[in-house]
Amino acid sequence: MVTIGIPAYKPDYIREAINSALAQSYKNVEVVVVDDKSPYDLKSIVDTFNDSRLHYYRNEKNLGYEDPANNWNRCLELARGEYFALLCDDDLYEPEFISEMISLAREYPKIDIFRSKVRWINGSNEVLGYYPTSPQYETCTNYMYDLFTGFRRQTITEFFYRTNALRKCGGYAHLPKAMCSDWLTIFNVSWNGGIASTIKPLVSFRSSTANLSGKGQASKNIVEKITANNLFTIAVSKLIEGNEDSKIILDARRKQHDLQNKGVLASAHVKDFLYVYSHRRELNVKNRTFIAAIYHKVFNLIKK
Repeated sequence: MVTIGIPAYKPDYIREAINSALAQSYKNVEVVVVDDKSPYDLKSIVDTFNDSRLHYYRNEKNLGYEDPANNWNRCLELARGEYFALLCDDDLYEPEFISEMISLAREYPKIDIFRSKVRWINGSNEVLGYYPTSPQYETCTNYMYDLFTGFRRQTITEFFYRTNALRKCGGYAHLPKAMCSDWLTIFNVSWNGGIASTIKPLVSFRSSTANLSGKGQASKNIVEKITANNLFTIAVSKLIEGNEDSKIILDARRKQHDLQNKGVLASAHVKDFLYVYSHRRELNVKNRTFIAAIYHKVFNLIKK
């Protein structure tokens, strides 16, 4: 069995997400929807599906407010399948996603994590682009380096795991607001065996103002994002300690770290910008990052 977990909060696209999970050509699936105490009536949407493979749960309190990974792990906790996939409530699977992942799992019995190429869509399901293609097999360190240098992109939806392997790694990694949690989780699970991928775009990631990476969220949780950046860099440093490529990988991560902080600060409101500046030492933000963020903000204003 394959468990597809859907951590649910938003009502806008959840019907489409559930439908894409139930419409898999590989039929031995269970779909676990975990309502994170949403203020919306998600149960009435779930109840419109007449399928015994669909299970609905509602959390007694909102687990994901501080860290969405809490609800991701609640989905994992409820999983009964040998394999597990997490489908965000506004993303979509193509009908062949699970069958393709099962094929990879059989071809690579010593690997615990598999992924699909990603199609990037908007709220109207129009295709905006594609994430870069990955090789069919790569080591964790190769994936790390390419992710840090911009040759890889990822969300959390396109990954498929052996359930026990994900659990043994502690489930989804905890970082403030789950920023970089997806990256750290993938590194933890793939460290020993690597990652197997398909070049077929079988997952659609929806870019919307409602998700954590959407435009509407760019100016929010500034301190949490910078804190998560710091914690993630520390975790990477510990993970790769002693590896022959540790220096080049960590150098790439530190450059990316500074660029991410620049982007976060360029989107920040003045109050948050000044707060981070006054706490720049404990938040580990370089002076030149503030200057770069100001230039970036001014350039975008002129461009508009």
